[in-house]
Amino acid sequence: MIKLLTAENMPFDMNNISFNDPNVDINFCVFDYSNLKDVDYRFLPLVFIEEYTKAGVELQIGPYIVHVPWDWAIVTGEMEFSELELIEIKKFNGRDFQAFAFNPLSSSMPEFLPVKIINFYPDLKWTSPALFNDNLISIPLTTGPQPLCVYFSEPKVKLPDSIDVSCMI
Repeated sequence: MIKLLTAENMPFDMNNISFNDPNVDINFCVFDYSNLKDVDYRFLPLVFIEEYTKAGVELQIGPYIVHVPWDWAIVTGEMEFSELELIEIKKFNGRDFQAFAFNPLSSSMPEFLPVKIINFYPDLKWTSPALFNDNLISIPLTTGPQPLCVYFSEPKVKLPDSIDVSCMI
């Protein structure tokens, strides 16, 4: 269910991964916050994957549908403010948020799309790349080239409470 933004500016569905193919060479996009003096988008090789079963949600982000684990957080913000926040999905509780949407390879300006929980699933099987503690994963919203992307983190991520939007555009 999880899709990744590749270095070729295309979405890659983790459900279609085949490690039997020796020619598989996938690099996926993260927003790397590991070095505060060099915060930027990076394309990491897909070397380690995690497979697990846990609760998940179906989110509507603008007109798009995305499935992610329930305990992940999403980068939110508003066009009028220069700071972004990482909000845990399980803390939405009916409140209105806008997801920060931006393709680091082809967007010129970010979009802020309304996000809401559509469905909750108690047990889903997930396949995702193993992430570092200070990375946000770029999840494409569309299936074609140059997809608009939103940014999620796993619960273990260590980031500041607010992120300057200029770091991400």
